[in-house]
Amino acid sequence: MTDSRISLLHVFPHHSAPRITAIVWVILACVFASVSLANHNLADGSKVNMRVILPDSDTPTTLSRDDLAELPGAEYRTSTVWTDAVHQYSGVLLRDILASFSVDVDDGTGEVLLTAMDGYSATLPFHKITETAPMIAFLRDGEPMPRRGQGPFWLIFPYDEDPAFRQESIYALSIWQIEEIQIRQ
Repeated sequence: MTDSRISLLHVFPHHSAPRITAIVWVILACVFASVSLANHNLADGSKVNMRVILPDSDTPTTLSRDDLAELPGAEYRTSTVWTDAVHQYSGVLLRDILASFSVDVDDGTGEVLLTAMDGYSATLPFHKITETAPMIAFLRDGEPMPRRGQGPFWLIFPYDEDPAFRQESIYALSIWQIEEIQIRQ
């Protein structure tokens, strides 16, 4: 009776084992290099983007962290219900981002739809946008926020400054991993 099982030595003769081992190492090196490159691109502000869609445009404008850093900066020192301590958040007031696109929130007739990478969205009416809040943060304690840490872009409020910011309706607007801002007027 013959054995019908095929061993790896029959499929890959002994003399080809070093070649197969080398191929496996090359594949692993490529996988690790691509993961490393992806992480580098996330850490580099010029590679992390969000889209802004204006009311009369079908073509979104792309903003990077570097683009946002060119706008007037804002900072909050606050705790959040999602983090374990008080942190220093840096970014740009949503009002200033909209003003850079000539959008006037003071008329109160529009809204902003913010969409996260996972599809979660929140709608913020213009009348809730003030001179001091909310802010789109992209740094926490001076460091870019990773995706697994509410980054790269997070709409936050100065929660510790006023009990009005510590309400479920405000928490629901505090969207992170923002990938798109759509302006509706």
